[in-house]
Amino acid sequence: MAIAQVGAQTGLGIMGVQQAISNGNLNIIQNLKDCCCGIKTEVLQQGFNSQLQTVEQTNTLNSNITNQGFENRLANLQQTNTLGSQITNQGYENQIRTINQTQDILLGVRAENTLTRASIDSFRQAWEQGRYADLLEEKNNLQNRLNLLELQNNETAAINAAIAPLINKSTGA
Repeated sequence: MAIAQVGAQTGLGIMGVQQAISNGNLNIIQNLKDCCCGIKTEVLQQGFNSQLQTVEQTNTLNSNITNQGFENRLANLQQTNTLGSQITNQGYENQIRTINQTQDILLGVRAENTLTRASIDSFRQAWEQGRYADLLEEKNNLQNRLNLLELQNNETAAINAAIAPLINKSTGA
């Protein structure tokens, strides 16, 4: 594109500009450099202007938002002050009574939680002890069965050893 613009300025076509550059025509090279640098400067300037405009818009929006926030807070404070001034001693007494009732309920709930926790702990301990006793009994039963099997194995081996000569005699071995 820059070559076409230089060509239009100098009256040469694109091929003529390319030929002039190849031959080292400084005038054409200077025109091309000025054209390219000018375009680059304009692009950069446009980018800077766009960024500056965005920053200014952002600052304006932030300022408007901040001012609106302060106005809302001020309105809320004024409403709170108005409501606070309308509360009577009866209102305070009702609030105090409600707070005391809530505290009594919470104390009752805490006491129930403590009793429930103790019951759960007691149940868990009894269950674990019962389960331990069951496991111990099962282990002892298995050990007794193993001992009985070993005794039966030993008796079977003794009987086989005692009758082996008799079997060998009758078979002629």
